[in-house]
Amino acid sequence: MATSQDDPFYSAKRRLSRGKKHARDLESASAAFINSQPYVRVIEPEANGITKLHKVKLIKPFPEELADIATDAFYNLRSVLDQIAYAAAVASGNPSPGFAYFPFSDTAEHWEDRAKGLCKDVPSDVTALFRAFKPYKDGNNALWALNELRNVNQHAILVPLGAASTQVTSSGLVMRAPKDGAISFNLPMWTPATWDSCKNEMIIFREDPPVDNCFVASECRGSSTTLLA
Repeated sequence: MATSQDDPFYSAKRRLSRGKKHARDLESASAAFINSQPYVRVIEPEANGITKLHKVKLIKPFPEELADIATDAFYNLRSVLDQIAYAAAVASGNPSPGFAYFPFSDTAEHWEDRAKGLCKDVPSDVTALFRAFKPYKDGNNALWALNELRNVNQHAILVPLGAASTQVTSSGLVMRAPKDGAISFNLPMWTPATWDSCKNEMIIFREDPPVDNCFVASECRGSSTTLLA
């Protein structure tokens, strides 16, 4: 079994192992919470008295342990990257590197500036490998998001709502409802802007009165959706 004495990447591997465990624990705990049916679907009138707001509301608080597990997962997985940078510097012959990090930034140009300082002790070929991952916004958004989540310690859950037959057309998304007009669907429409953390609710879509036997609805992020009754 490798130890920290003969494997410079031992610590990074340990962090990765812990991060994966926390991620599995988070998935399991989240599934248990969702399976407990912690939400209800409601329809409320908008202020204009005409439009109906279709919402999902939480009726149970998020378990505190979800945020704790998520924080542990983000911290360990993100720290793996800095551990790798440090280990690479040590393996290259520098016993105590002072500038060996995995840099992140909001733009590619800013990343280059950060790398010059934070990767001074990292071998150039390893820095080139870091660059290839594009760890900046709109470069590799998964990596960038991991860094952001670790920094702000936030966690959110997308609550599944159901399913429906959908068809994407040039004019938007057409959802065919059954004869009675009922609609049930599940779309990836969660964003920090659409979730109301004060009311613990989210607007799924806005429904206007029937027009020519169709419901014309506008989804809460502003995109147009046509629901055929």
